[in-house]
Amino acid sequence: MNGITELLEVMIPIVAIVGGIIVVIVSIILKNKIAVEKIRADALIKAEKIKAQNQLEIEKLMLKESEKDKKIISEKSGYDNELTLKKTKNSIRE
Repeated sequence: MNGITELLEVMIPIVAIVGGIIVVIVSIILKNKIAVEKIRADALIKAEKIKAQNQLEIEKLMLKESEKDKKIISEKSGYDNELTLKKTKNSIRE
């Protein structure tokens, strides 16, 4: 019985130390995993923000281009109306 008691006296502190080390290692691993996931989430949010800004910029440019096209069409239409009016006046004179 003496040998078992001596063995237990030696093993209990060793088991406690190993258990403590395991707990510390697991907590470090979990902290690192959480940090990695936070970085991924931040990167995803940043990417979505940039994507939204780019989409907004594209829409602004398309709106500007559409306004330019409308202006050109309006000017051309006005020019065509002037030509038609002049032709009509000339044909009336003749």
